[in-house]
Amino acid sequence: MSTADRIMQSASIPPVASSHERPLRVIVLCLDGISVVVSMGFSWLLHRQLLMVPSVRTTLGLQAPPAFQDYALLLYLTLPLFLMMTAWFGLHRWFERAFTRLSLVAGVLKVHLAVLLGLALLSFLTQTAINRSIVGLFLICTFVLQLAERWLLERWQHFQHTRGHARARIVLVGDAGKSMRDWVERSQRAPFPPEIVGSLNELTPCETLGVPAGLAIDMAPHSVARPRVEFVFGHPFVEFELAPRAPGPLLIKHAIDVIAAALGLVLLSPLLVLVGLTILLTMGRPILFIQERAGRRGRPFRMFKFRTMVTDAEAQKASLAEHNIMGGPVFKVKDDPRVTRLGRLLRSSSIDELPQLLNVVLGQMSLIGPRPLPRAEQENIVGWHRRRLSMKPGMTGLWQVSGRSNVDFDQWMKLDLLYVDTWSLRADARILLKTVPVLLHRRGAH
Repeated sequence: MSTADRIMQSASIPPVASSHERPLRVIVLCLDGISVVVSMGFSWLLHRQLLMVPSVRTTLGLQAPPAFQDYALLLYLTLPLFLMMTAWFGLHRWFERAFTRLSLVAGVLKVHLAVLLGLALLSFLTQTAINRSIVGLFLICTFVLQLAERWLLERWQHFQHTRGHARARIVLVGDAGKSMRDWVERSQRAPFPPEIVGSLNELTPCETLGVPAGLAIDMAPHSVARPRVEFVFGHPFVEFELAPRAPGPLLIKHAIDVIAAALGLVLLSPLLVLVGLTILLTMGRPILFIQERAGRRGRPFRMFKFRTMVTDAEAQKASLAEHNIMGGPVFKVKDDPRVTRLGRLLRSSSIDELPQLLNVVLGQMSLIGPRPLPRAEQENIVGWHRRRLSMKPGMTGLWQVSGRSNVDFDQWMKLDLLYVDTWSLRADARILLKTVPVLLHRRGAH
């Protein structure tokens, strides 16, 4: 099995939350917030009780009861951390996912470890001293309370389901095609399956009774398009959205791109100047290789790189066509003879890509996204491969951390579409973290 296929099998496209699932997520987050506040009170009482036992006080190294301000500061710092980490690890989707006891304990433990690391980082950055015994007792209390909270939610959900109150009743109307039969089978395997009742003869107009109704849509197998109703000049249309449509997270992504790229240009300016001078002295002009590439929606832009090839590289391209290792319309040659000695060093370390930070600042590229192709190559890409243009191209991406030149063209396109279809800020963070060891080991860099 190829690298791309393994990654696509292990990845899952997150479902879109329905209107009744979002309030349930908010409820779980609110309960978590309450548990954090209650845990603070428990830890305060427990701390005072342990101080009264000399042997325990000596063993644990407990000090005098901290002031109220210490408890307030800890609560102020940890409450937003807990809520963010709960959402990050998906524990707020309690009513949508089936958690085993082991996965629940592991999930809550991950949240607490992340909060502890975040608290240590905040303490270091702000130079704020926090009583360690309070932190330890507090995290123990929150761990126990949040496990108990979810156990009670599970019991309540099970109780309501057995009484029929939490069980959805669905009337299926129309021909029972294969897709609908498959849907019924999947729904019955859910943790709390709906009850399929009624028939066409028993159906009365749903709108008359105030019962919500949905229209089943047959889509192509493995389709990732998200249907939604859009009113155009007052008439409803079912629109299929392919690219991520999350204005808030996309705005955060753009802000991170611009700030990080601008900061990178400033911090790396000595290296950029040194590399530019070295190219000038050893290879001559031009220092930069500027090429027109296809950006989001295919819009052309001029991408910057340090020059790594001889000046007549484009003229020699035709003679190397038979050595192309990528297939498709993309051109890539292993051990390309046009690459200079210095250029080979710059490519293996990816230093030649650093000028693209300017493209990121200009908004033409992102730090993470599908790799931008030369316009001539992109124009020859047809069919489903073109959907990679749905997002802004990036300096690094899923293809780069999955083998780069060791991945063939078709697998490369699959990885790009997987990134587009499953995009999230968390996925970007994972790719960014994986980029570092890839650069250090120089995997797939030709």
